[in-house]
Amino acid sequence: MIGSYPMTMSAGELDLRKSILHTSAAWAAGDAETFSLAFAEDAVVVIAGVLLQGRCAVRSYIGAAFAGPMRGTCVHSEPVYLRQLTTELVLVITQGGVYLPGEAQVAPDRSLRASWVFSRSEPGWLISAYHSSRPACGGQGPGYRGGRIGHH
Repeated sequence: MIGSYPMTMSAGELDLRKSILHTSAAWAAGDAETFSLAFAEDAVVVIAGVLLQGRCAVRSYIGAAFAGPMRGTCVHSEPVYLRQLTTELVLVITQGGVYLPGEAQVAPDRSLRASWVFSRSEPGWLISAYHSSRPACGGQGPGYRGGRIGHH
């Protein structure tokens, strides 16, 4: 096992995981430009109930968040489900949340479950669509697989 991942993870799954980690690292650095580069130019994002259309909108929104209420926070997104939709599109469901400075775990009111649709592109996988919401049952309701990726 590598963390909570089976060692049988494919190269494609590792690339997707790297894309998710890229967003977490950019978030931790408060770097809206680098964060937004993980998204396709025409990405559609719903975050905190706000609909964003396009990479520029993502950069603007997250830049304002990093300058304000999300300053100094970190985000963690653990894949719990992966489904290849086509050779060019993959759906990933993650569980995690936002950590405030000094916190060791995500508080229930900041836990997130998210849907990511990745599209294959020349530089690698880009996020074409993203939606996050608070999970029911503290994130451990039906469908939760204890942090392991479920393939379907």
